[in-house]
Amino acid sequence: MKVTPLQRLRYMNMFKKYLKEYGQNYSDTSREFMQENFLKLTEPGETPDILFQLYCKFGMIPEEQNIYMGFAKMIGEKYGWDNRILEVGGGYYPIFSKYVDDEQQRIGSGTITVMDPMLVTDKLGKVKLQKQEFSRDMEVSDFELLIGICPCEATKEIISSALFNKKEFFIAMCGCTHFDYYEMPYFYGYDFAYRMWVEDVYGLAKEQEDDGFEVTKQFVDNFPYPIISSKRKK
Repeated sequence: MKVTPLQRLRYMNMFKKYLKEYGQNYSDTSREFMQENFLKLTEPGETPDILFQLYCKFGMIPEEQNIYMGFAKMIGEKYGWDNRILEVGGGYYPIFSKYVDDEQQRIGSGTITVMDPMLVTDKLGKVKLQKQEFSRDMEVSDFELLIGICPCEATKEIISSALFNKKEFFIAMCGCTHFDYYEMPYFYGYDFAYRMWVEDVYGLAKEQEDDGFEVTKQFVDNFPYPIISSKRKK
């Protein structure tokens, strides 16, 4: 992503204003990382979420490269935005939830809650913010759809909750594995281990088919990892 000198000045001003409002809510390490790498790490797919979410917020990312906006549109197409949605692991600035909230406000229906212990925002449209960690044992009766965008360790927690509570789910997987230590198959190489991880997650998800759900695994442009989701059969 190329940035002109004028754009750089504008984006830096936006970033400084953002830090003035929310900087104290980041850890010292996270804040220092952002300050050192803002506008240095800019390539889609190589930029960590802590920065990429802000690039999306500041309008720096073209729509076709904005994975959060793309996933929000997928949710609208597959499930409709007029749902009671829980996003797990929304990150520091939950831009995906904001995009969904924008659409829900536009149509006047639906709610979205985001849960993450690292949330730094105090208010974000009508998004319900819960600064806590998700677990499969949590009460989710208020929600119809569980979502994780690169939820890392919470991947199986979300699916297990969806299985037990018979909820639809949508997970855009991250690029790392989260086997328990004793299960790690890394002696065959990381690529093999990652394929095993995806199949392990997909196998767990497929169990929901016994309860009348259609479970799918797919790939989309501009996102290198699989999307595993379920939808109740009509």
